[in-house]
Order: sequence, then structure tokens, then C-alpha cells
Amino acid sequence: MGYAIETNDGRSLSVNDGKAEFTQSFKMWGYASEQFVLRDFGSAIANGSGVGTLTTVPKIGSKHSYFNTLRCWSYDLRREPSGNDTWFVTFKFRNVPHNPSLPQTPSGLSSGPEAIGFEELTARTTVVPVLAWRGGNMAMPEDNGLWGEARGDIGGDPLDAGGQPQTVFKWQFEITRSEVSEQAFSKSLSSFGFQTGYRNSSEVFGFPAGTVIYKGANITRIGTNRYRVSHAYTYDSFYHAIQTMGYNADGQFDVNEDGYADVVYWTQPFPSGSIPS
Repeated sequence: MGYAIETNDGRSLSVNDGKAEFTQSFKMWGYASEQFVLRDFGSAIANGSGVGTLTTVPKIGSKHSYFNTLRCWSYDLRREPSGNDTWFVTFKFRNVPHNPSLPQTPSGLSSGPEAIGFEELTARTTVVPVLAWRGGNMAMPEDNGLWGEARGDIGGDPLDAGGQPQTVFKWQFEITRSEVSEQAFSKSLSSFGFQTGYRNSSEVFGFPAGTVIYKGANITRIGTNRYRVSHAYTYDSFYHAIQTMGYNADGQFDVNEDGYADVVYWTQPFPSGSIPS
């Protein structure tokens, strides 16, 4: 496990001819090699005090925490001579005006989709076929936070014929969020996998808790020490719930006197939890 603190004498700010440059230095220890240090750039790292305080270490392309017009464009990493696992790193931030008609500046900060720190959010509306016994003005799946027969009948207008459901279409949003980083996301792979199939436990992209399901990540190398990770999500206003018909003690479904399913309730196959956002 690595630790990091910002050094007391590690900050400086210079302004010249309308351009600003800011430096910020950190001490990082508990890292056997440069590779492990680089993987923690852009992360919040424990400072070793034992009180749960975290130190946020910048990365190429990240905005400065106070001066949001400045972006990190370079760093200098060196090992402490007397410590095998101790490192000092100095990050430099600058504001470089960008003119797309001019050649790329020597700052190392590209401005297009390949740039470190570039983020993109795309979405499309689609419809999916589902089996349904009810339609119209039904009870929403999470009205009282209960699922299954204990919740009772969902109401609405009957769609089935003798207990046989009808195929209907419901609309959904398919959302993709992409980001470019110099990290290989090796530390995040397991968490991406564990979070797949979970619904959001808090608001995300402006959608309420429980309506967005995380479908997984696609990680692609796009250059030297440059990776793009794309997260896929689906929004469903019915909380990704599935209609289920009630069965009696003999394992048979019940129909009412009009020939429709007597009891229909919601089931929820996707648990709620933390998802990348």
C-alpha cells in the first residue's frame, strides 16, 4: 500500500506575459518502482497519518484544485537516494491558450478526443421487447421499496389472454461515458467487474437512484501510456423491474372471472449498489 503527502515547500506560482505556471510537489512512499507510482497518479491516497485523511495526487491533464484554468502538463519523478520505496514528484500546471488553426503547443496537452483527461458522454434512445401482463397506470416498482408478492398487485390495465403475457415495447436510454487517461486501469478492472449488473444507489446523470444499471467497461490502448475506458449504462424508468404473475400453492397461475391474470407483481433481478459515474 502506498502513501502520499504534499511537501511544505512544494508550491510556487509564476505569471509572465499573461501566462501562469504553478508547481506542486509530493512525497510518495511504499512504492517499489516507478510503475507503481505512476498507477496512483490521479488518485486519492492515504497520507499515512492513520486518521483517514487522503491526499489527491494530480495526473497529466488534470485541473488544479484551486486554479481550474490551469492544467497539469508535465511532472518530474525521482527516487529519494536514501529510500528504496520513497519518491518525490513535482507537477507543473499552466494555462496555454488553444487555437485549433495553429500547430499543437509544446505543453503536451492535446485538445481533441485523444487528450489526457478528455471525457465524452453519449446517449441514444431505444426500445426493448418485454413480456407484460399489465399496462397503463400501474404502481411504480419502487413506490414502497418492496418487491415480490408481499408488495401486492401492481394494478394497471390487463394485457394478457388467459394468463399468457403480451409482448410490448418499452423505451430506454443507452448511455456511454468515455474518459482518456495515462493509467492502465489495472487497479480498477476487478471493481468494474464486480459493479457490472448493479443499479445506481444514488443519483447519476440526473437520473434517480435505482433507474440506471451499469453494463460494464471497455478499455482500449490508444497510444503510449494512454488509454480510453468506456463505461456503458442503461436507464429504465421502471427501475429494470420485471412483471411476474402470481401462482397458487399448486404451482398454477390464477386468472380472474374475466380471464386475466389475477395477481401480477414486480420482481427485481438487479441489486442496488455503487457504480462508476
